Amino acid sequence: MEANTPTGSTFDIFIYFVANDWFYGTFHAREKAKDLTLYPLGTLEHNGLNLPVPANTEQMLTAIYGPSWHTPDPAFRFVTPESPGRRFYWWLNHFDQFREDWEDFHRSLISTGSEQETSSLARWLGTELAPGSALLELGCGLGTDSQFLADAGHRVLGVDFSRPAIARGARMATEKHAGDSSTDGSVHFEVANVNSIRNIAATLKHMVELACPGTPVTVVSRNFFDNLHYLGRDNALLAISHLLDRGGQAYLQVRNPKMGLVSRDPREPVGEQIFDPWEFSERLAHFSLNIVANNFLVEPGSAGTTLSYILGKYPQKMSIFNAPKKIALNIVDSVSPSFGRGPRNVAHAQGWTSWREKFENCGAQRIP
Repeated sequence: MEANTPTGSTFDIFIYFVANDWFYGTFHAREKAKDLTLYPLGTLEHNGLNLPVPANTEQMLTAIYGPSWHTPDPAFRFVTPESPGRRFYWWLNHFDQFREDWEDFHRSLISTGSEQETSSLARWLGTELAPGSALLELGCGLGTDSQFLADAGHRVLGVDFSRPAIARGARMATEKHAGDSSTDGSVHFEVANVNSIRNIAATLKHMVELACPGTPVTVVSRNFFDNLHYLGRDNALLAISHLLDRGGQAYLQVRNPKMGLVSRDPREPVGEQIFDPWEFSERLAHFSLNIVANNFLVEPGSAGTTLSYILGKYPQKMSIFNAPKKIALNIVDSVSPSFGRGPRNVAHAQGWTSWREKFENCGAQRIP
């Protein structure tokens, strides 16, 4: 970021911090903190401003710019080592990528009183699903579809990583169902980020708590998977795979990438735009999922702009959540693909590593 001084000059501000005994400088430095004399902080006066500086500035500048930092070099370029680059990618960028854009979009809808219409997918499900079904909607937005399905008599959990959208959905549901103590036809909203394995694991727990014991769970998503990064997509598919162990199916609708942005609200964030139908279909097998039906739903007046899938689960006696720890680790490793060194494959590897570490540290947890 840049800051202006009282004299009108500008200077750059970079963020530096110490975590787990390592010194980090955005985005290139990673040195052992014990090798740098950072404290006690000193003070540097610049244009009338007293600015904090480390105790030994030369050590810090060497860590950031290299040993030749004191020699002017017009051709100097930052070279980010793999280790700090990987950490900053996960800490500061990837988990919340596009989150602010989506939250601004939802704030604009809320502030203008714009209502999202109930989708054709929700209306179709309202007539197809058995009464009192348990549903998880991934990427529920303002919660219009979740509320519609709850009004149709289903128990619904709507999740999205947009905090304004979830707050609005929860508020509307509270106002609408004030004084209603029935268990059927209920709707709940919570913030969940599928890029974070911790978030999606908590969502799984809450979903099975909402469903009656032994009740199949139906997963619904609309215009969700086509906005995801590879890791978010794989986390979402992994969650779907576990939920479908209870029975049920997943109903997904995505925008057809061949149609470009023709069916998108021009104010809506574009997102990753990496969805590929062929790759998506092949990826399902890694999670013991298969396509039961293709294009089961066509949007009125917009044929070809969307793709739709009904997903089922290949027969499987146990999942990670009801397997002993040793077997659970074998399941994780068996579905983990062979990774290369590209950014996309690093994302896959990181996601699988986090799952494996979770079970090594905590053991498999049984979910009813």
